[in-house]
Amino acid sequence: MAKNIIQIEPLEDHSDDRGVSFSLPLQIFDFMKKIKEIHMATILPGAVRGNHFHEKRKEVIMVLYSDAWIFGYQDKKAEQPTFQHFEGEAGIVIKIKPGIAHALKNTGNKPLLIACFSNSANDPKNSDINEKIVL
Repeated sequence: MAKNIIQIEPLEDHSDDRGVSFSLPLQIFDFMKKIKEIHMATILPGAVRGNHFHEKRKEVIMVLYSDAWIFGYQDKKAEQPTFQHFEGEAGIVIKIKPGIAHALKNTGNKPLLIACFSNSANDPKNSDINEKIVL
């Protein structure tokens, strides 16, 4: 499998007694060049989001978690997906290049919060989203 097909970086924690607080690192803007779509979602315990890849779009997923979850991804050339397991309380950012299938599964007992950023908006009439089961 090619190196650096997925980059996962921890987010600096600015949390205090008011609650959690994380910022998107500036290098994400260099990776994306432009951000044309943002969406936020939760992933409930036992649920999966993703299981797709984008033909042309780059995607950045910011994940805020306080329990266990799995991130799976697969390059088109790979025979099997790769999985990374996370536990505890933290925030990370995942950089995903076009053509890399990806999915997140909440294996914990608390909702997982994600914010997704894309360098182009999804056009339902001409979508670049392709199903690929990873998790």
